[in-house]
Amino acid sequence: MWGRILAGEVQREGSFSFNTLRIVSELDARTAAIFQREVKLKFLDSLLNDDDAKADVTDAIVLESIGLIHGVGSNLSKKLPLKVPGFLNFKMGVWALKVNLNDITAKTADFEVYPLTPAGLQLAAILQQDQEGTLRRVAKVLAGQSSKIVLFKLQNEQIVTPGEVLKETSHAQQAG
Repeated sequence: MWGRILAGEVQREGSFSFNTLRIVSELDARTAAIFQREVKLKFLDSLLNDDDAKADVTDAIVLESIGLIHGVGSNLSKKLPLKVPGFLNFKMGVWALKVNLNDITAKTADFEVYPLTPAGLQLAAILQQDQEGTLRRVAKVLAGQSSKIVLFKLQNEQIVTPGEVLKETSHAQQAG
């Protein structure tokens, strides 16, 4: 990460804010590793607060203390507007996620998040994102709100079937 920042500054001085450079200068190897691991799964310019993150907020507290995210302990959420009520179709690179929400009238999908700060966003922009992993985390977060979740690979912007069913609830389970 430090090498990419230095290369960016050499190519175009001022490409990173002074605040971002200050934060980077204070990063230790452990914090940098936590940020790189988490930010590769960023969604909607935020880190998703899934059940694993809720159980142990230690890493989130570390990232917040250095100034890369904010809102730890605040139950912040983002609402993603749905084009079709009750259904989320989301593309990311060569992957697509199709989600049937339990509430077929829902106009948004809600996510608990830790928003990235401006410095966090600048650093995230130079790091590789795991698109498949991100959509799997989105699926995990939405599992309690949905009846069916399918992950598809895209080829030439077209869905390649069959997809991988990540969650499917039978009608008997829904009724009971």
